[in-house]
Amino acid sequence: MGEEMQNQKELLELTDFLVKTDNSWAEIDPNEVVNTFSLVSKLNIPQKEEDADDNNCDCGDGRETESTYEYIPLFIATRTGISQIVEKILKCHPQAVEAHDIKHQQNILHMAIKYRRLAIFKIVKKNKFITSRLADLIDSDWNTILHHAADMSYFTDTNYYSVDAKGTYGPAFQLQEELQWMARVQKIIPLNYTMHRNKKGMTADELFSKQHAELLQSAKVWMKETAQSGSVVAALVATVAYAAEYTVPGGTNQNGLPNLQHSPFFKALAISNTVSLILSLTSLGTFLNIMRSPFE
Repeated sequence: MGEEMQNQKELLELTDFLVKTDNSWAEIDPNEVVNTFSLVSKLNIPQKEEDADDNNCDCGDGRETESTYEYIPLFIATRTGISQIVEKILKCHPQAVEAHDIKHQQNILHMAIKYRRLAIFKIVKKNKFITSRLADLIDSDWNTILHHAADMSYFTDTNYYSVDAKGTYGPAFQLQEELQWMARVQKIIPLNYTMHRNKKGMTADELFSKQHAELLQSAKVWMKETAQSGSVVAALVATVAYAAEYTVPGGTNQNGLPNLQHSPFFKALAISNTVSLILSLTSLGTFLNIMRSPFE
């Protein structure tokens, strides 16, 4: 135990030393290309030979070379979700927050959003002025941060927290998280950026609809199957509760009144039976509405 604590202490010291001596974030091309807002529905941009394999990518952010491209430590920590290192770097070098990936013109906010790193997103968002500056920037493929929020290419289950008991995602919960992520990002971008189109001629909403179409279908099936199972259970509970309402425990006297009518336990049982009947019927109605829903 003592040896493990010593190793952790040495690791923290090494991390602090490396963070303080790291200046890779400052190696930025001064002749940065500033991309502009676009409402064009389809772009006729000459395509280089090395980009020919990227036709199927809606975001077109060069992920075909991503495995061999070297990111600076700040972006590596952002991609992998190590918020502690990101926080240390930004605390030691505050100006590093405006560093960008020279190849794709993406900053820390772009990467935190496309890799669904909520903790790092919150760290950057603490500074409203910096957040506004970073949110205004468009990458080399004309993607806004909202396009990256709509892109599912980088999704992994470990990026979210709403997993079921088995550690796997229900598609409805995953779709809900994606919608919430889009809404969270949309709050920090300029209003007109929702109409902006990337080099593929797609707005963020169009990209979201296209990439989440399969997930939506899976969520529909999952919701209907879950509602069907729930409705069966609710119907059984309602049946038992209904029968219990007309079964008098302890019998009745010659006047037809319950023998235990003055007992507090009898009253508690009557009330609980009534409540369970109401709740089970409400649940049954809800499940039936879900099963009939068009899920639009």
